[in-house]
Amino acid sequence: MRQLLFNDRGVMALGPKGVHMSLRRGPPIWDVRCALGQPCCFDVEGSPLICRQPDMTDLYCMSFTSRGASEILVAGCQDTMFVIDVNKGETTKEVRTAALDEENIR
Repeated sequence: MRQLLFNDRGVMALGPKGVHMSLRRGPPIWDVRCALGQPCCFDVEGSPLICRQPDMTDLYCMSFTSRGASEILVAGCQDTMFVIDVNKGETTKEVRTAALDEENIR
């Protein structure tokens, strides 16, 4: 786990390959992770509570957006940032970034 964020509904935990949200008492709400991950959370009917994103490979930080506690921006050492709807547990937007190398830094 690399970072935690809290809101009225629960706790969001950021790992290197995804974001997980659960109630403060522990039960999972949703899980957004790399496409290579396996579903680990299931709803009452047995359906997986997982949204797969192939580009989530090296996440390091997350922050609430200007929309308040209903949306977060997730990023890391990769070419894509993700905007996630906290209420639905879905990726609503992918933002491509320029790859940084030594020539771009100077």
